[in-house]
Amino acid sequence: MLKFKDSKKEFSIVYQSEDMSENTVYDYLLTEREADLLMDNGDVFVLDSNTDIDEWEEMTGIYEEDEFKLNSEDLGLSNYFTFE
Repeated sequence: MLKFKDSKKEFSIVYQSEDMSENTVYDYLLTEREADLLMDNGDVFVLDSNTDIDEWEEMTGIYEEDEFKLNSEDLGLSNYFTFE
């Protein structure tokens, strides 16, 4: 199961592709307006530190530790999540 390393740390990750391999990490929460403007540009979606952990798991498809080790760096998760 994914778990936040620091539940108080705010961040946003903007994913620019369906497979989530293209992403930009921000060490702060984007405003709702910023996120909406980004998402108006095609296949872009935003997940952040306020997003429920179940949604993170569903969107990333990471349900096992091996998947986390393989994909966490590419998906921008390694600084914010652990797998337990």
